[in-house]
Amino acid sequence: MSEELYQKKSLENMITIGEYKYLNIGNTTFQDLSRSNIIKNKVKKEFLKKKPDGLILSGIKEPYQIKAIIEYKDPKELKTNKQKTDAIRQVSEYCWATQTHLGAITNGSSFYWFNIASEDLIHDETFSSDVYEELNVNRIIDAKGDAIITDDFTSDRASQLTVIEIIKSITVASSVLDSEKVMTDPTALAKKVWQSIWLATGDDPKKCLMTFTEIFMYKYLSDLEVIKENDEGIEISFEDTYQKGEKHCLKFYQNTVRTRIKELFPAGEDHTSIINGLSLKADNNQDKLFFDILTQFRAFGSLKGVSIEFKSSLFEEFLKGTNGIKLMAQFFTPRNIVRSITEMAQVTKLTQDQSVCDPACGVGGFIQETMIKRGIENEFNFEKDNFSSLLRYSGYDLDPETITLAKASLTVLLSNYIAEASEINYSLKKISRYLNEVFKSFHSSSIGSLSNIKKEYDLILSNPPYVRKGLSVYHSYIHSNTSLNEYYNVSASSKEGLFLVNIVKSLKNGGKAFVILPDGFFHTKSDRNLRNFVIEECIIDGIISLPSRTFYTTPKKTYILCLTKKNAKRIKQTNKVFNYIVTDVGESLDANRVNTSLHDLNTLEIEYKKFYFDKDNYKADKPQIFLKDINYYKENNLWMSDMLISKEIRKELNLEVEDVVTSYEDLETELEDISSTITQMLEDLKALDKKAELFEHYNFVDISLNEKDFEFSSKNLGLKQKEYIPMRRENGIPVYTAAAKPVAFFDAVESKKRFPKALFDATEKEMFISVATDGDGTAGTNIILHKTPFYLNTSRLAFKVLNKNIKTEYVYYAIKDIKKRFGFGYTIKSNRDNLISYIEIQIPINEAGEYSKENQTQIINNMRERETILLSLNELYDKFNHLIKFGKFSSMNNI
Repeated sequence: MSEELYQKKSLENMITIGEYKYLNIGNTTFQDLSRSNIIKNKVKKEFLKKKPDGLILSGIKEPYQIKAIIEYKDPKELKTNKQKTDAIRQVSEYCWATQTHLGAITNGSSFYWFNIASEDLIHDETFSSDVYEELNVNRIIDAKGDAIITDDFTSDRASQLTVIEIIKSITVASSVLDSEKVMTDPTALAKKVWQSIWLATGDDPKKCLMTFTEIFMYKYLSDLEVIKENDEGIEISFEDTYQKGEKHCLKFYQNTVRTRIKELFPAGEDHTSIINGLSLKADNNQDKLFFDILTQFRAFGSLKGVSIEFKSSLFEEFLKGTNGIKLMAQFFTPRNIVRSITEMAQVTKLTQDQSVCDPACGVGGFIQETMIKRGIENEFNFEKDNFSSLLRYSGYDLDPETITLAKASLTVLLSNYIAEASEINYSLKKISRYLNEVFKSFHSSSIGSLSNIKKEYDLILSNPPYVRKGLSVYHSYIHSNTSLNEYYNVSASSKEGLFLVNIVKSLKNGGKAFVILPDGFFHTKSDRNLRNFVIEECIIDGIISLPSRTFYTTPKKTYILCLTKKNAKRIKQTNKVFNYIVTDVGESLDANRVNTSLHDLNTLEIEYKKFYFDKDNYKADKPQIFLKDINYYKENNLWMSDMLISKEIRKELNLEVEDVVTSYEDLETELEDISSTITQMLEDLKALDKKAELFEHYNFVDISLNEKDFEFSSKNLGLKQKEYIPMRRENGIPVYTAAAKPVAFFDAVESKKRFPKALFDATEKEMFISVATDGDGTAGTNIILHKTPFYLNTSRLAFKVLNKNIKTEYVYYAIKDIKKRFGFGYTIKSNRDNLISYIEIQIPINEAGEYSKENQTQIINNMRERETILLSLNELYDKFNHLIKFGKFSSMNNI
């Protein structure tokens, strides 16, 4: 491998352009590329020592096929005609030597594209025509004859799309870029039709979108000539329906066409298909509406050449500045974010039969972008008896209508296969069966796809819903089912928390997950147990901070949590956690969502892959990147990357403390969220009270903290402040005094050598409880349940439970109020003798008079959920502060 490829890690730094990759080199020869098995093109001998500046490559893995060669020149070297001609000559020779017919020259900002092996006779007179004839080179032009010049495709999305179409469309026979393939973007049509349906019917936004989608699918399948006639010989193409006229077209479609579409694409076991949502009814008003919509589609023209961009984000545009569609935002993840995550996940390196899942897939963005990145032409097997993919894909959702949208979108993505199937009389039902296998609705279960607890996946990509509404229903359903109750044994204060438990447990050992979560998970005390669960089960690879308003209709701050499932719980994470602060997501964060630069997301993808490739030696050399020791996350609640950097770096990144509420619309959103949260908390408490009624039927026995069942220890370090301050570390084994938080952290190796007998070696299986002993304010308070090793210094004692039939966590909840009950303070210290003397605990017993671990567990679960609700009050406090801050400065400009 060349020094450049090794030192610059060029392969890890490749930029993804749809299903292609861009390799930026300049100091690596074709010979190096061939010997390193990076390219599969045969290179002519006399060019082996030549060094191309950039290559666009295709293929899932090495060796790649060169699709285009790029030659960079300083702007000063592209001023004269001769300089441009020399540059064209150079890139054309490289293309000739590698049997590649596409090339470009660039000054770094503008890219001029050429067909090196063109058979056209048309030549651009900008440069000398004799050079073109000599080199058999032609400028790539559009249908109007204008030269195709793109901006920097490494960071400009529109230019990327043009480059993709150049690669797919330009052949040796033609240098004219098919304008239909480049320009067929039905976004404007989609918005216009959607708004017409919305205004005419008054239906909710999602139903309007479903109606548009169904008509779009009909027109699309008709243009592909898949929908031509039914089994009775009745012609049912789009044009046939249109010719029925205003009075009859809707009825004809509903009675004849729709039936045929459902025959070709039958519903799955979940009763969803590619169409499921026409809300129009045959009456005078809606007959005209349907005909008007058909007219708009007809005027637009063929949809056969619909762009890959529209295929991959068929419904996303509806959220950009569209009124009345706010409630649908939960089903969409911005496509730029989806693309970056699939690149970070390195989906092209997955091997045949590995599995990819999104348990909250919405319209299927993560699944479809994975397919696109791996190459639609290469990913699928079109066999006689079956239609399948190399990877096993699974997308689940609670909402059947979004699954319909997902199936429709995937159908458009697979249009080439569908058209081919229609031509050779291949049963479309086989493709339909594949659609039904990939996307499934779990609407028959009260908890949706959370009821799916038996699968194991190699990769999970997901953006689960961020809501508390209905959480009590979820908890009630889970607790009523033994298998589910055992599975979801980690307290979660939100639905996304339950999804995270499901995701972690659904991963195979060594499997990876990339999960978008709201800020609550990354700092609230109520999710501390959930964070501990993640640390115990997974290696935390990275935490990526996304800017507020990344999602279309909410100011909520979100992060990407990057995980690898441990092969065994006993494995301890040693590598640091990669943190990245994204400031530009490739589009503006206002309602218009105007495209901006992809440079920041490109950097994220490159740097994350470099880190993952060599975690031990990776060096963070950019202000938006830092590494954090895993021990920090074990002992601290604040995991928010953007809050863990210095003021100087915040200033350098132009990170201001963002106001969550900046308008009355935001105010309404926050109030709705607060109202929903409070309502949910009340419902949760009532449900817990209902469950607690069962406890009244339990039999209990009173016990003290006796020496038979409990073992006390006060093996304190006894260090003075001036002694332990020099030993402090940022992370390590915590040291406690009377306060609830550690006063220091000691290095694990060093402290164990220095204080071998003072360590409390707590684990999940052998927990300890510690209690503050001194002071009017602290004695009998700050009670801590320890599950990891710790030290006590002064003013605190610890004990463990000896009796295996008494659960330590049950005792913890039983004694949390001892300060209030017994008034421990200066006069009555909560020392060992007083704790034994004063405290009595009620332990549930079974019919045989033995301690009942099962009943203890029921009470523990009830208390965990109550504690989670109480901790959630802190989040409400923060929300109210945001509202109060907005109120101080609100004006008519905020309306």
